[in-house]
Amino acid sequence: MPLEEFGGELDYSAVLDIPEPRVEGDRVEGQIIYFDRFGNGVTNIPCGRYSHGEIRGERLEVLSHFREGEGKGLSLVCGSFGLMEVFVFMESARERFSLEPGEGVTLWVS
Repeated sequence: MPLEEFGGELDYSAVLDIPEPRVEGDRVEGQIIYFDRFGNGVTNIPCGRYSHGEIRGERLEVLSHFREGEGKGLSLVCGSFGLMEVFVFMESARERFSLEPGEGVTLWVS
């Protein structure tokens, strides 16, 4: 079947403008770009091998999975989008810490 039979051409003029994270030495500086329905802050930083992170001057532990965050407060994990996420186990990080899109996040490469 010709593609035209499925519909017209799409206008992609409203492409998301997501800033690239900045790499400086052994650290990656990015920001929260989106909150999922659980209140986890999805950053613009790709998943990788990080020793720790920081938000608002507070050191955050990088965990291997969400369940590992039980009882630990604000933490970081590689999310399903392939981007690092700021989260609190079984709570909304956005609500508990009044996080907003654009909030700065720094990760240190291990």
